[in-house]
Amino acid sequence: MQCWMNLVDGFKRAVKEFQRLDGAAHFKQVSDFQYRISNPSMKIAVVVNADLAACTIRYSYEPEEKNFAVPEAGVLALREWRNSVQLYSADQRLNPEEARQLILEPLLFRALL
Repeated sequence: MQCWMNLVDGFKRAVKEFQRLDGAAHFKQVSDFQYRISNPSMKIAVVVNADLAACTIRYSYEPEEKNFAVPEAGVLALREWRNSVQLYSADQRLNPEEARQLILEPLLFRALL
């Protein structure tokens, strides 16, 4: 649970920082385990869902305009490692910053380039 909360806190910080830089990002809590982050100027949003019982975090991208291509969805696994829970993409361990960047890169970080 702490791993999920850390990831969500990172999403909030990233959106606030993006807004501080005059970006039009939005962060919306859909439920306790689902969040939607969007960037209208990039015409894309990501929905992030945690299924703690299945030890997964799924993310899928949605176009904010018809006929707009979006990246493929992905899954992060939650695995115990050295008395803590770590995030994995495939078999690569990610720290919370790397996981956050992986998920938000198509809608926030590309906009900063």
